[in-house]
Amino acid sequence: MCTALLLACTAAAAVGADVQAIDAEIEEVLQLSDECSQKGSQGHCALFALQRLASEAKSFGIPTSEFTDCHTALRGEECYAATTWAKHDGIFAHPEWYPGLSRASSFEEFQATLNARGLSGCQVPCGMDAATQNNMSSKGSNASNEGLSNGCSTGVFPGGLSRSSLCFCQLAQNPECAKQPCACPQGCGAGIGWKNAESVTFKNRARAQGCNPSTVLLTAPRAYFGTPADLKSCGQAALPIIETLLRDSWNMYQTHVGNRSLHQCFHGSHIASVQYLHMQSFCSSASFHAMPNANHYVGSCVKMLALSEVPSLAKQLYNMMQ
Repeated sequence: MCTALLLACTAAAAVGADVQAIDAEIEEVLQLSDECSQKGSQGHCALFALQRLASEAKSFGIPTSEFTDCHTALRGEECYAATTWAKHDGIFAHPEWYPGLSRASSFEEFQATLNARGLSGCQVPCGMDAATQNNMSSKGSNASNEGLSNGCSTGVFPGGLSRSSLCFCQLAQNPECAKQPCACPQGCGAGIGWKNAESVTFKNRARAQGCNPSTVLLTAPRAYFGTPADLKSCGQAALPIIETLLRDSWNMYQTHVGNRSLHQCFHGSHIASVQYLHMQSFCSSASFHAMPNANHYVGSCVKMLALSEVPSLAKQLYNMMQ
């Protein structure tokens, strides 16, 4: 019945029907929608209904000049999860990632910031005027490039690197690599890894020695950095990124591998075979690729016992990285 009402509403709009009749149809859609049946969801479900109207109109070839090219994330979408995390957790953990925003900022403002930074597949949200959207885009772009003026080597994934580097870029879901053919032998589709708000975690095909399970997890930021040295060139702006990798890799290991302490390591920049920054996580009784090692040319590692250690361990790793 809801689909029929949507079609009636868009068809009425297409022939210039009375505005009050259109509003009545939309109101009936809102009352029938599952999204709108949940207490306190009226504002979000209104956007849901309008987006459904636009979608139905396009599928039937009805002109949709009244609908803007926007999409506010819905439950079940990657962008919805990332925006919700940013609004309720990220703003407190890393306020520098969200310039101009506060705990009181709207869901749409957080989504606009993620959109400006090319994260989590977020589109321009609906319900924002052009001036506000442009302002959010400017601030979001500046946040994503924090540290560039200090020589921070991040940005566009360069061509001409190895297939392994391209594979890591694709698994990390960096937008620069999304349209290229998959370079990963295990594939690039669903089920390969686990998505976090600012990173992606996946299994290394190689195994650690001295631990059961011997699983090694790799966690890579969505933003491109070639090596730990590239990240360290960001100065203090590197610390939030290291913290994110430590936190995300810890959570993914505890959830998908086992509850245990970890070695958290970066390969040395001069010997890393893959030119896409990634953290190696394996149990603290094991070794992997000659890590841990007191020689930081080979690698930089910290032993992690609890999530609360993230800030201090990030500083230790930053000082070790070469």
